[in-house]
Amino acid sequence: MIYDSMMSHMLQVTAGLQDDCLHSAILDWIILGRYGGFRQSEWCQTSQSIAMTRPSLALPVQEPLAFIPSDLAFFDNAGRPLPDIEDDSVDMVELTWRFQKNSNNGERIPFKRDYSSPDLCPVLVAVRIRRRAACLGIHSASTLAVYSDPKSVTGYSYITANQTAAFLRTTAQKVFMLDSNDDRLQRWSCHSLRVTAHYRSRFWWKHFRRLVGLKK
Repeated sequence: MIYDSMMSHMLQVTAGLQDDCLHSAILDWIILGRYGGFRQSEWCQTSQSIAMTRPSLALPVQEPLAFIPSDLAFFDNAGRPLPDIEDDSVDMVELTWRFQKNSNNGERIPFKRDYSSPDLCPVLVAVRIRRRAACLGIHSASTLAVYSDPKSVTGYSYITANQTAAFLRTTAQKVFMLDSNDDRLQRWSCHSLRVTAHYRSRFWWKHFRRLVGLKK
């Protein structure tokens, strides 16, 4: 899983970087993924080609598997949709999973703003993700997980699973003082986002049961 000590380190090393650079962009998705438990196919790519759905009777037109801009909807504290995203007015983000491995397609999950921990707030991260994609000029039907890349013809590239794994492994190596060839570093990958969300949900469920006096 992605430990709190790793999160603290990643926040430190990206503190002075541009919001649209690779590591800043990856960190935003890691933060959001710790809440949403994203599968790799739901947000990033394996190469610079977008993974698309397969044509079927139900969906004859291909769509990206990963999140696109319309999959993130923002609301104020009264539950009203916000057409223009402003940090001060956004209180909630609702994510739509158009495609899932378990076929629970179209699932929507809201996330509330964390006013006490802005660095790890899922709402503010989602705002940055949407703004980054808009500033880099991605198409409305393109995927959101992008970063600025001057070497690319479009000016941006897609975040890949390998880039995410490399960032996590470098972080783990620094935090846990491991050798670069330590086999344990291979345990961190894109799937670590989902693993972390699973353990976080189990922890908070156990904590809630203790608070209400339940034994099991």
